[in-house]
Amino acid sequence: MKKIIAFAFIIIYGVFFLVSCKNEPYPKPSNAYYVNDYADKFSPYLESKIRLEGERLFDEELDDGDRPGAQIVFATFAVENESDIETYNLSDIYNQWKIGKDDLGILVVYFYVGDKDKPESLELNLVQIEIGYAMEVYLSPSEAGAILDKTIVASEDEDTGSAHLLYELLTLVYDEVYDISFNYDLETYEYYREDYDEYSDYDGLWEWILFVILSPSSSWLEKGILSVLGIIFLGSGGLIIKNVAGGGGSGGMGIRRRK
Repeated sequence: MKKIIAFAFIIIYGVFFLVSCKNEPYPKPSNAYYVNDYADKFSPYLESKIRLEGERLFDEELDDGDRPGAQIVFATFAVENESDIETYNLSDIYNQWKIGKDDLGILVVYFYVGDKDKPESLELNLVQIEIGYAMEVYLSPSEAGAILDKTIVASEDEDTGSAHLLYELLTLVYDEVYDISFNYDLETYEYYREDYDEYSDYDGLWEWILFVILSPSSSWLEKGILSVLGIIFLGSGGLIIKNVAGGGGSGGMGIRRRK
């Protein structure tokens, strides 16, 4: 009887999994939400900055206490051929990930071409920005294109160019949506990047364990061992993810630039 129940459970779970995959053709956003480095090309410091700045922006309030809930989300994808890029629909990804409260969101996607199994061989080919319905009032495609041109497209250092892109988008959103001044210094970013400890953003043992389990930088052996320990001591209900989607959508407004 137990074997029959177990077999039935496996079948039901398998059907549910297949249906879920069919309804969602693209991967779900990472637990960090704001940074989804599926091509494994972002430095740990850049990932940290995207996540922390994303959290801060989403939690920012206006003078009247209202919280617009703007979100800037980054993603990287690896494809074997340049033609494969056209199979990705950024509007669908944006809507599936529900970026930005009340449609106040920006999705930045990097496409790398090369051998997916060798991240070091991947070359950045295309950068696209998808803009949420409400964000279109503050960021036009031409403005988005100008930002790409002076940041990631113009930079010889891909990591610094990506940080520059993040900060320029933050500057625009803080100014236009929140009426708040935002200042940044790329030299400061590069200085702290050199000695960055990717575990420094997490205080305490359990936060460190959670980071290792979720981080794309840690090995599968580390993830496996710490996952078991986490389940034993915390239980399955202990791993709560802070970052969540804002619930927004996009109608296809955006811009692309070749690198």
